[in-house]
Amino acid sequence: MSGSMTRRGPHIALFAMIALSLTTYLVLYRLASQARAEYMSSVSRTAQAQRDVLEMRRLRAAPQLAVERQRPNDELLTQIQVAAQFARIRSDQWIRNEPKGAIRQGTSNYMRLQTQVSLQHITLRQLVQFCHRMTVDDPALHVDSLRCKASSGSQSAVWDVELVIGYLIYAPCGRP
Repeated sequence: MSGSMTRRGPHIALFAMIALSLTTYLVLYRLASQARAEYMSSVSRTAQAQRDVLEMRRLRAAPQLAVERQRPNDELLTQIQVAAQFARIRSDQWIRNEPKGAIRQGTSNYMRLQTQVSLQHITLRQLVQFCHRMTVDDPALHVDSLRCKASSGSQSAVWDVELVIGYLIYAPCGRP
């Protein structure tokens, strides 16, 4: 009896070592597979980020559209109202619409006209929809500056926003 136990001991130990090695291999294979998947995902995200950077550079280098005349305030006000309605911004959230003076663009034949818009208690989604609608409906319009501040006394993610919307007009230096 002790002779057969002695013979089984090495076989059991060998089987245990093989089982342990196989288990270790499977765990390491799973970890390597997860690491490879994460690596491939990061490569994909990096490639997308690089494409986004190239697109931003292309858009930044593209010439801005300029209009031939200064728009009446009513025209710009209508565009702002349409964008606000599209973004579901209520009239009580739209605090101010204030035209600013024209600014000559260096020594060029262009001037930038700007309007400051103040919005209150809006979500980031509404802000993005508003800005997108303004610039898609009229490619000459640009958001020149944007400042967000958390709305005071609000528990949800709403913001008070000051933004400046501008556009270029062609105004040769000798022309008022």
